[in-house]
Amino acid sequence: MMSSFVKTPFNPGADKQVFTIKPGQNLGGIAQSLEKDAIISNRTFFKLLARYKKAGRKLQAGEYLLSASDSPERVLEIGTSLGIATTYMASGAPQATITTLEGCPETAQIAKEYFQKQNLNNINVIIGEFDQSLDQISKSKPFDLIFFDGNHQKEATIRYFKKCLELAHDQSIFIFDDIHWSKGMEAAWEEIKNHKKVSMTVDTYKWGLVFFSKGREKQHFTIRI
Repeated sequence: MMSSFVKTPFNPGADKQVFTIKPGQNLGGIAQSLEKDAIISNRTFFKLLARYKKAGRKLQAGEYLLSASDSPERVLEIGTSLGIATTYMASGAPQATITTLEGCPETAQIAKEYFQKQNLNNINVIIGEFDQSLDQISKSKPFDLIFFDGNHQKEATIRYFKKCLELAHDQSIFIFDDIHWSKGMEAAWEEIKNHKKVSMTVDTYKWGLVFFSKGREKQHFTIRI
């Protein structure tokens, strides 16, 4: 299911696909057509993203050559576990480099073996305490997408969030898993929403999506997908 967001705005299976915007077609109609043609996986999320980027009025009639290369190039996952979500991300964005953190060596080994069976060669597994691993990659190139699924405790979630702010750029997207899993996670989500660097959030109930862009008015959305 994570691949639905990794593949936004484009589906890797639709690489170099020609899409036509008809004269007078509005953002809603464009999103509906993109979803129907399997170029995007979620029209509601696409519309929110387009409005956030103020791209709605820039979409003009004509033919567009869409490419899957617009998917994230650098992805960070906190919490490999058995590698199920990692596999979704690696297959959903085959051109991306996936860095995934796991605290348990035994679990990490199971995930590595699974990746090998799936012939996934774009995954780098880092084993160790999450705080230490984040410090280890603190000087690396920023990530386009960061998925938080390693510790469902308020304090740890907030701590990882703040560390990852140093690993993000203006167009990065953070995805937090199970934001309503407990009162502690809900409290963490509220604190993250109100952070000064956050410009937009989307609450899908299971996941919380966080966007950053300087100079924009803060916005919060709730959708069910």
